[in-house]
Amino acid sequence: MVRKYDLSTDNADLASLRQQVEGMRVGSDSAKVTITRQPLLGTRTKAIFTGVLAAVGLVIIGSILLMVFHHPRVPVKSVPNVVGMNVDDARTAITQAGLRAVEQVETDSKKPAGMVVAVSPTAGTKLQDGGTVTLKVAGKPTADTGSHATSGAVGPTAEPKPAPNQGNTDLPPPVITTGDERVTIPDVVEMTEAKAKRTLETAGIKVVETTDSKVDQINGIVLSCDPRPGTKIEKGALVHLVVNAVVAIPGPARKETITLKNYTGFKYADVQKDLLSLGLSPVAVQQATQLQPSGFVVNTEPTAGNEVQKGNVIKVVVSQ
Repeated sequence: MVRKYDLSTDNADLASLRQQVEGMRVGSDSAKVTITRQPLLGTRTKAIFTGVLAAVGLVIIGSILLMVFHHPRVPVKSVPNVVGMNVDDARTAITQAGLRAVEQVETDSKKPAGMVVAVSPTAGTKLQDGGTVTLKVAGKPTADTGSHATSGAVGPTAEPKPAPNQGNTDLPPPVITTGDERVTIPDVVEMTEAKAKRTLETAGIKVVETTDSKVDQINGIVLSCDPRPGTKIEKGALVHLVVNAVVAIPGPARKETITLKNYTGFKYADVQKDLLSLGLSPVAVQQATQLQPSGFVVNTEPTAGNEVQKGNVIKVVVSQ
């Protein structure tokens, strides 16, 4: 005989049950007792609990994966190679690359003014979007910028070289003014004076002229241009032209009445020599003016084209 007892009921007393089992064993050897214990959780409850644990585990794993693999990507840009470019072209290339350019004038550089001689950081360096690139630009400091870094445009600031055989070191350098545009100086060397002046003025460039005397060159042609052709300068800036002007020294025979020449733009030393050879008496009068460089003739009194007698005094106005 098999009897089953459920220990989960409220009236199940374990000690009493044991006594009953012992009594049955004594009374009948064939008595068999099976004691069953109900599980703490039912099948349905266990399934729900397992699902909840699985869901929580998936959320935790997903959060960990998101933290490990989700990093916001910061855009990076590569510094372009702009060494050797004009500063304007270099600035444009840096801007198009998504970076910001600042400029620093290198006053001791032997490169042409306005050329980028180095960049910091170097070309190929990776920077964040909008990072700063320093352009080191050849040129001499102006009164406004000095030798410190600047974010404005850097134009050609080199002083012009004296014209060959001119022997005058007081010539003012071209004055670079500030404008809204930059222009490239056209090649006017070996053009006639009138054509060169017209070409430069059409490009928005002002002209200051001096003369030199080269007997092996055509009279009236442009011998040199400073700054040199191809240089970018501010619109409205001055360009210095040296024009060939051979002063012919007439022979000793002179007429009693002499037509006065136009000596404007000639060196006073040459004009003085020519007037003396004509039998006239030149008297130099210094005058501060921007019309001609220092030491060059502004005008004469009487003016050019007037008839004068030998021995007359000619007042020569010379730029101071």
